[in-house]
Amino acid sequence: MSIISPSVVPSISRRMMKGVLSIMRPSKIEVRRGPGVRGEVGAYCKEKGYRKVLVVTGPIVGKMEIAQKLYEGLDATGIQHATFDGIQPEPLFSGCRSGSEVAKQNQVDAIIAFGGGSVMDSAKIIAATMAYPNSPFKRFEIPFTAFRHFPLITIPTTAGTGCEVTFGSIVCDDKTRTKRNIGGPGYTPEICFLDVETTENLPPALTATTGMDALAHLTENYLATAGSAEVKRMCEEGVRDVLEYLPRAYHNGSSDREAREKMMDSAYKGGVAINASGAVYGHALAHAIGGIYHIPHGVVCGTILPEVLRYYQEPCAEQLAKLAVVCGLGTADEGEKLLAGRLVDCVLALRDTLKLPHTIKGMHRNDLDAVKKEFWKQALLFPAPATIRETDLARILDWLAED
Repeated sequence: MSIISPSVVPSISRRMMKGVLSIMRPSKIEVRRGPGVRGEVGAYCKEKGYRKVLVVTGPIVGKMEIAQKLYEGLDATGIQHATFDGIQPEPLFSGCRSGSEVAKQNQVDAIIAFGGGSVMDSAKIIAATMAYPNSPFKRFEIPFTAFRHFPLITIPTTAGTGCEVTFGSIVCDDKTRTKRNIGGPGYTPEICFLDVETTENLPPALTATTGMDALAHLTENYLATAGSAEVKRMCEEGVRDVLEYLPRAYHNGSSDREAREKMMDSAYKGGVAINASGAVYGHALAHAIGGIYHIPHGVVCGTILPEVLRYYQEPCAEQLAKLAVVCGLGTADEGEKLLAGRLVDCVLALRDTLKLPHTIKGMHRNDLDAVKKEFWKQALLFPAPATIRETDLARILDWLAED
């Protein structure tokens, strides 16, 4: 049994997210773009009066050559810096707590997040703890409990999550390993540096999974019930560009700067859209599956997105057909059903091009109760455009199960 009647989940989600987004939506986040722009972070810190910063990163990316330009810029402007590189993929609250202790010990004035989505999400929580230095860490394991801002600067090294501009954070509970949605105004970055050089040597597999994460954000936000016409247009542009440029970035990423720039811009647009309208059931399912089976978020999104769109193909045929036309998959006079099907087929083909799995490793048809239970918990946070029933959920999971 689910913890709440599935039939009422969409209406609760729509009302809840409309209220949450109206309260939590951040003010405009400054963005600086361009090859090598990460070298200007030191000058920015000096301009803002920051004297010492904590660079939050992962154990690998923080030691890569791409990090040197960031540190050189800090040194050149006299900005003292410490580094916390204990952030792992699918981050835990314990890692955030350790980073918070390092930040407090060094009495830093700002946090710099340099890495992928896990680093961004963790750095947001570390920054929030600095805004409330006397609060117990447990406070930051609960959504919407941080409203004060502590300076947070983001520099993404992948093109997918959009976390560099969102006010949300996804972190795993240490005991249960289930994912929690943590968010609020206090988690919002003050500035984002989009530097294409940080992604040019991203391996093909990571290019694929993070790129599919961006596509999931854009398509789901396009279907979400919240969001303005401007945000919908942004999602249309992003989906069109991902379908065109992700295969190029995957096959020729180190030499095709245009493809990398388009993917970085699409990921950013996905993050902006999340702030404005929230995702839909695809991400509720991705969080449930990723937490239970310990699979990276991008891999889950890339695997399940085509199947989620197959589910939405009928109830959201009008929106998917319009998106298909924008992406050059047909003309408006060909009929919604045909056009929606073409878009789904295109995403299915993209999954194959990127060599992503069709099923979830370790997930079997006879042990799906835990996934269903966690999905219904997550579903309350997503403003989906159509009611999903137990039979619908079972059908999607049947498509994704190994056996």
